[in-house]
Amino acid sequence: ASSCSMDFVPPVSQGGYPEQIETLFIKNVEHVDFFVNNCGQGAIPAVKAYLMIHPEAICWAKENGDTGFIAACCRGQKNMVDLLLIHDPSILGNQKKQGKTGFQHAIIHEKVELVTHFLTNHRCEDVCDEMVGILETTKSTKNSGLLRELLKRNHDCIKAKDEEGNTPVHFACERDGHLANYLIKTDPSLAEIQNKEGKTPLHISCAKGCLISTPFLLKTNPHAALIKDNTGQTPLDHAITSGNQSVINIVVTEMNKLEAGTNVNVKPATKS
Repeated sequence: ASSCSMDFVPPVSQGGYPEQIETLFIKNVEHVDFFVNNCGQGAIPAVKAYLMIHPEAICWAKENGDTGFIAACCRGQKNMVDLLLIHDPSILGNQKKQGKTGFQHAIIHEKVELVTHFLTNHRCEDVCDEMVGILETTKSTKNSGLLRELLKRNHDCIKAKDEEGNTPVHFACERDGHLANYLIKTDPSLAEIQNKEGKTPLHISCAKGCLISTPFLLKTNPHAALIKDNTGQTPLDHAITSGNQSVINIVVTEMNKLEAGTNVNVKPATKS
């Protein structure tokens, strides 16, 4: 939670502002919306002036939960983000909107420059959680580039797990086969991990009938074709439920290879 200090004293380097600006702000009846909107628009002079008069504004939130900091992150306003963090560094961890931090909103809204800036210049201790969060909310390949940038700078993100034991690959298998394959290439050991329901990424890929990630997951860890989840179902059971005959054929072929002993150097899955 933000400390929201009331004894804020702006740096001398910020300079002075005309008296009429102060009068305008004091008379403005929509203080919260005015401040948050100006943060989102990157109006640095106005925000500086407003904080001189109302330092507590850095904690204000609109009805939808947006603070000035969240608004600035959503719009990719790098300089505004830095300005607000100088006044109160604790806002970096604020989760005013949908339980998400400003850093996560920057990822969701594909603000590549701001995400890179965060990772380079600010401490983002919850990067792993953010990785899972963005994969939970992503429904297309639009964030793939940002995720790749995130992984380059924080490789441990790829091993993040939510409360149900799902890794980023579990989420990717549900939404984006190409992204799932990219993550597996980055760390093949992720193909072996079971969540708390006993499901490997292959279980999920088969359940979705995904022709993109299923073959690659089987190639990475053929033994996963024999793993049963907590309900006793194998990936083949899930493939049958999906109704995708091509996926069913792929899994059956791999299981036949295993039974014939033609696959070697495979490892069992690792339960979360």
